[in-house]
Amino acid sequence: MLKMVGAVMCTTGVYLGALAAGASAAEAFAAMYLWTAAVTVKFALTECDAVGVPKFGPLAWAGLSIALAAAALM
Repeated sequence: MLKMVGAVMCTTGVYLGALAAGASAAEAFAAMYLWTAAVTVKFALTECDAVGVPKFGPLAWAGLSIALAAAALM
């Protein structure tokens, strides 16, 4: 998985890239949190077992990220 610094840079890049592409701030926020959800689900499904992390936490965070993205678009 991406290291913490890499994940933050990618998340920031998604937000700024969306703004540069003409998205509104709310749309860019939603894109950023959808990216966060995707990376978190990937971690939960591919790496949690290897590092001994319960899957509930990352999947809950992904669900919260999706909810935040949806709320930004309402």
